[in-house]
Amino acid sequence: MTVRHIFLWSVKEGHDGDSVLKKLAALETEVPGLLGWSIGKHEGENPNSSTGKWQYGLTCDVESWEALDAYQNHPTHNAIVQDVLDSYDDWLVVDYALD
Repeated sequence: MTVRHIFLWSVKEGHDGDSVLKKLAALETEVPGLLGWSIGKHEGENPNSSTGKWQYGLTCDVESWEALDAYQNHPTHNAIVQDVLDSYDDWLVVDYALD
């Protein structure tokens, strides 16, 4: 079974959102076991925009719920999250099975 992890976030005013994006992008090569990976800055416009709420998004696929747990508890993941956590204005996570 494949599990999709979606993470949307916005950054506080005065913080460098592109720096946060770059740090999170490093997870693709630093955390093993990812089946798919996509990360980027929101570029959509009305009517399909997020009305300004979410500035960035990350999607990754892993092979199981256990693999998602391993990803989320990986030391590199935890270190990067701790490094950027203060920059977040808000975030949203959605995880679901594809199969």
